[in-house]
Amino acid sequence: MAENFGLESIIDTLAQATSQSTANLKRAEQLLKSWETHRHFYLSLQTIFSNYEIQTNVRWMAVLYFKNGVDRYWRKTAPNAINEEEKAILRTRLLSAINNPEPVNQIATQIAVLLSKIARIDFPRQWPELVPFLLEAVRSTDNLKKNRALLTLHHAIKAFASKCLFTDRVIFSQIANSIFSYLLEQWIHNTDSFVKLVSQQRNDEAGVMLNSSLLILKVLRKLVIYGIDERKPLYELKDFMDALFQRISIVLNLRGKLGANHTLMQSTEKLLILILKIFIGTQDQHPVLFIPYIVPSLRMSITFIFSQEYLGKHHLFERFIIHCLNLMKAIVFTCSRLPPKMKISMSIDPIILQYKLQFGVLNEDDVTRICQTLISRFFILTQKDLFDWEQDPEDYDTETGGEEWKYSLRPCTEGLFLVLFNEYQASIKPVVLQLLSGVATFPDPDDLNGILTKDATVYNVTGLLSSQLYKDINFSEWFSSYLLRDIKNGHPNYKILRRRAAWVIDTWMSEYQHGMNLMRIPASFRSTLYEALLILLDPSEDVVVRITTSSTFRTVIDDFDFSVAQFLPFLEKYALCLFQLLRQLNSCDAKMRVLSVISTMIDRVGSQITPFSSELMQYLPQLWQDSEEHNMLRCSILCTLTVLIQALKSSSVQLYPFLLPVIQFSTDVEKPPHIYLIDDGMELWKMTLCHAPTLTNELLHLFQNMQQLLG
Repeated sequence: MAENFGLESIIDTLAQATSQSTANLKRAEQLLKSWETHRHFYLSLQTIFSNYEIQTNVRWMAVLYFKNGVDRYWRKTAPNAINEEEKAILRTRLLSAINNPEPVNQIATQIAVLLSKIARIDFPRQWPELVPFLLEAVRSTDNLKKNRALLTLHHAIKAFASKCLFTDRVIFSQIANSIFSYLLEQWIHNTDSFVKLVSQQRNDEAGVMLNSSLLILKVLRKLVIYGIDERKPLYELKDFMDALFQRISIVLNLRGKLGANHTLMQSTEKLLILILKIFIGTQDQHPVLFIPYIVPSLRMSITFIFSQEYLGKHHLFERFIIHCLNLMKAIVFTCSRLPPKMKISMSIDPIILQYKLQFGVLNEDDVTRICQTLISRFFILTQKDLFDWEQDPEDYDTETGGEEWKYSLRPCTEGLFLVLFNEYQASIKPVVLQLLSGVATFPDPDDLNGILTKDATVYNVTGLLSSQLYKDINFSEWFSSYLLRDIKNGHPNYKILRRRAAWVIDTWMSEYQHGMNLMRIPASFRSTLYEALLILLDPSEDVVVRITTSSTFRTVIDDFDFSVAQFLPFLEKYALCLFQLLRQLNSCDAKMRVLSVISTMIDRVGSQITPFSSELMQYLPQLWQDSEEHNMLRCSILCTLTVLIQALKSSSVQLYPFLLPVIQFSTDVEKPPHIYLIDDGMELWKMTLCHAPTLTNELLHLFQNMQQLLG
């Protein structure tokens, strides 16, 4: 292999590594793998990707192999580590190459990334000249060289910010203090130049300035969020924040003047989002240092989102709105929880600050107006929502959670609404209760706007505030008097209210079961509830309504006070409706959701399911076969089989022709899907043995898998 090692051989092999031929690709990968630990291999790769006369795809492959090699062999302690002499030459070459900037953007990005990986290990001890060299290159009048230097600096600072040891944090703080002032000056110059050039319609020059502004701001963001020592905060922090507040409205207004297809539209939006991310990140990481900017941040967000100045104009876009609302939510949530005895170097009393927030910027009128706008503008289903409902009903009502509020508009607005209600309940509750009086209004079925308004202002608010309004609303009476009437209205347009009614029931039942109010569902109310949910699960009902209702049904029966005897009269109809829904669905996620509901129902009623389980037993083999490519769905099938075996007990032998091969497959470590299936498969195996009337040869045959499982 050694006699084949040389620059030309490496170039030819890299070219083969980009081949569409599987044989050539495999041979090239093996050869390159054997050269990874060869002396001077990485010097050769650097020579190749720095030679702009070589084909781009070959240079691209050389960069990737170099980057992967840094991960594996750059550290001194790594097996077959690159020797120190070669590393020193590579560091010098990589920096020198910035003076001859890479023309291909994708390759330039990869070079910047691999350089940052080296910097994370070697800076500042083995590579103290890195940051000064990059700053000097940033001062260049050559736009391409300046851009590549900023790109490299961005990735290097990003790598430094990821280091968590105390000494590394101290070094990063020193870097921040040494370069922040210059970069801030450059950002202000580039941003102002961009705005001026766009107004003069010099778009090419404006684009250069905008790209530089973005890269500099990315660096400044890391320096502010991760490079500040709160004991010695950046002197320039106030200047930076003031510059951001001044320019965000200028850039936003500029965006409103750009056409939708303008070449700079996307980058302009990135700049706006980046500014908001700096506010959010600083507030999150340095809440004390952010205190002087709380009032300006709230004023800014209220002006952009809730004032007539921007309402209905083209300045705003969804991601911008989401970040503004999330900033407001973070501020309101955090300020109410500032420790009253917090020592603040800026001599701002948290109690005085909270008073200013509650009765200054966010006075009663402001809070009321914000909440009313959230409900009337953001809670209402849009035409896109209704279109998605019709086009993809099975995935429309997906169960969401986690951090979706950070990225999706409706969860974001709902999160802000809840925080505002909790912090300003005395001001908002009377307004909310007044809105809820609209439950007594039953819109004409042809009045779609009236239906959408009731959906947002009554039902959505009632569901969101279930844990706050339980003392103000007798839900069982409220349900019988109002919700039930909307549920029984079978008009196609009323499906919006029927689905929302099912969701409201879900939220209130969850509050009864898991909330802190210690209230219980009245026993007499359960029968009425079962009857209502059956209406919504009827096979003639809209699929979205049925999927939502199935989740609500699971919540209702998964309760400590659940009575099998009270539910038995409804069991057959529920089993039939759920089995039919499962058959009708095509989406794996929707099938898993309904299978979970069926499993809960079987678990709650036990052996009472036996007379009604035949349809499910007939369908599960087909579903298992159809889900060959969907292991998570197969996991759900295994869980359903487990509870079904537990319910059927010795009668489960009728399932053996299907059941035993499924167990055999799920617990066979030779089968790749066992990674996903083995835990649920073992549980099913155990349950099958527990309820087997006799130990048959077929059951004994399963133990062939045991040796490998134990090994």
